[in-house]
Amino acid sequence: MLLLKSYGTDGSVACRSCGGGKRRLNKKAEIKPIVMGEIGLTELRYEGGAGSPLIWPGPLTHWPYKFGGSKRLGYVDTRDAEIMVAGPFIKCL
Repeated sequence: MLLLKSYGTDGSVACRSCGGGKRRLNKKAEIKPIVMGEIGLTELRYEGGAGSPLIWPGPLTHWPYKFGGSKRLGYVDTRDAEIMVAGPFIKCL
C-alpha cells in the first residue's frame, strides 16, 4: 500500500488518510552542509591510464575530484579517501 502526502508551501500537509484535513508540520528539516576537509584531507595517487582526466565523485561527500592525464596526485576529503582507495586506480600515499 502506498500512502501519499502533499506538502503545501506554507508547511501544511494534506493528510489523505483522514479525509483531506490539513495539519501543520512541527519539525523543520535540518540540512547540514558538507564541508570539504572537515575532518581532514588525504593525498592520493592515481594509478590508472594516462588518458584524459576523469572526474571522480566522492562516495560520501559527492565532491568532484579530478584525476588522470598529468594530474596524478591530489587531496581528497578523508571520508571519501577511505572508500576510494578500495578501487584499483587510486592509492593512498
